[in-house]
Amino acid sequence: MVHFGIGPLKFLARLEEDLGKKICNISFAYAGTSTGSIIAAGLNEGYAAYELFDLYKNNLKKIFTKYSWCKRLDPKCPTYDNSNLKKLLEDKFKRKDY
Repeated sequence: MVHFGIGPLKFLARLEEDLGKKICNISFAYAGTSTGSIIAAGLNEGYAAYELFDLYKNNLKKIFTKYSWCKRLDPKCPTYDNSNLKKLLEDKFKRKDY
């Protein structure tokens, strides 16, 4: 499975490597949608881009767990179950005010 939202994260990790500094130490504002918003939150928490990339890479199957086909017959049912992602974010991101 390829998830295109983490492509920019790989770029940021390479940029950090080239600059010798974490993105969170040279920038102060982040924005994103979907995976980008999670990346933005991680940078805001002080994570290095490579740490966030590894977080995704190591948890990809858990993060993108599809609901069963019978549950997805309901048109209102999303494709993916976000409960594993929610738990991962609660464990990794300590701030609760965003």
